[in-house]
Amino acid sequence: MGDTAAWGYDAGLRVRTDEVGDITITIALGDTVEFPDGLTGSSSNTETHFVTIDALGINVAIGPGEDASPGFTISPTELGTYLLYCSAHPDPAAHGNVFIVVNAPGPPPAT
Repeated sequence: MGDTAAWGYDAGLRVRTDEVGDITITIALGDTVEFPDGLTGSSSNTETHFVTIDALGINVAIGPGEDASPGFTISPTELGTYLLYCSAHPDPAAHGNVFIVVNAPGPPPAT
């Protein structure tokens, strides 16, 4: 509990993929997920894309071939599943989504 999981950044947990499809990140309530500057769109993109999590009010613009600046951090305060997607696409599911699943904290690890 209280750990930070970072996506695409040199930290305890990295999630990187070039494949289109869904990604699930599971954290415990009280944990933080950091999406640092460096989330990139393709250099061939000709439009602005958006990293969006509606339930948390996140909507970060990524210009054509640019990085998100600054990144963002989320610390969900409720259990549940939060959907991260690119709101620039008419059918976000066609490009893959990131699901952030927030579970109740488990017991501390055995020593």
